[in-house]
Amino acid sequence: MKNKKSDHRPGDLFIDRYMPTATEEAREEAYANLRALVALLVRIDERLALEEREQRDSLESRACGRVRLPS
Repeated sequence: MKNKKSDHRPGDLFIDRYMPTATEEAREEAYANLRALVALLVRIDERLALEEREQRDSLESRACGRVRLPS
């Protein structure tokens, strides 16, 4: 376990909490897995935000420039 606060990486507190007796090798593997998970969640969030923007743009532009014929 790291002693200095400056030696902590993002995710170390999470690993310390859920894997307090892990070896350094297990900690490194857990850290790599945690980084991969966070990267995946960020990509999902970005994709959802893009889809939301595209949907909003599509809805806003649907009526622009169109002439409706009376029924």
